[in-house]
Amino acid sequence: MNQLEVQLKDLSGDARWTAKAAGSSAIPLLKERFRSDNPLERSLVLECFAEIRGDEAILALVRGLEDDEFDVRKTAVILLHNVHGPVAVPRLRELLSLSTDEWVRGNAALILGTLDDAGAIPLIRERVSVETDPEAARQMRLALARLEDGKEREAVVKRVSGPNARDRYKAIDDFEYVGRTDLLIHLLPLLSDAREVRNVGTEPFPVLHRVCDRAVEAVAAIGGKPFPFPVGGRVYSPEEIRAARDRIRQISGPGK
Repeated sequence: MNQLEVQLKDLSGDARWTAKAAGSSAIPLLKERFRSDNPLERSLVLECFAEIRGDEAILALVRGLEDDEFDVRKTAVILLHNVHGPVAVPRLRELLSLSTDEWVRGNAALILGTLDDAGAIPLIRERVSVETDPEAARQMRLALARLEDGKEREAVVKRVSGPNARDRYKAIDDFEYVGRTDLLIHLLPLLSDAREVRNVGTEPFPVLHRVCDRAVEAVAAIGGKPFPFPVGGRVYSPEEIRAARDRIRQISGPGK
């Protein structure tokens, strides 16, 4: 374990892989090093917990949401969107109202939504009614859109059909988060929308992503069964877009 301690003190990214190999036996040292005065080291410790996974690691990530440094809290939020479990629910419910960081409050709601925590619905509704930060309130409403069929979900569906291509493209992110296969039919028109919105390439090699390209990726994320072609950050061929269209029709039923 000395190797992991040295890597953490040196802020070496290799600590993540050392912790992963060590598994739960690394947790006592990681807890100790999370008391470091260096916020960069505390962030790295959280990344190590995320590699280990399991309930104890998830609880450590939740504790990271209460760190004094914003960058550490930000790291915890990002990691919890990928590494989470029911054990996180009680404290996330509390932080929804108690955190002084609006970004933590909003993302606590989103993670509760991802965990399909229906018990959080009244808590989120209570908080959103008094939330003063517009972005946190938006995140809370999005969590409600995932958790229940109501006006918030209707608003997400309406946004993907809006008049502005850039807004439609962005709205697909929210649609994908809601993750409902029974709503996929609303993406069907977007698969014909070839307007270029965003460069997802790296300089000097631009990749101009269209609304239809982002829609293909949402179908892949929500539809469950993988496509026989790579998905993510690319422009899709007419045949690949047709495959996404066929997938929607298979899920939605005949006549769609």
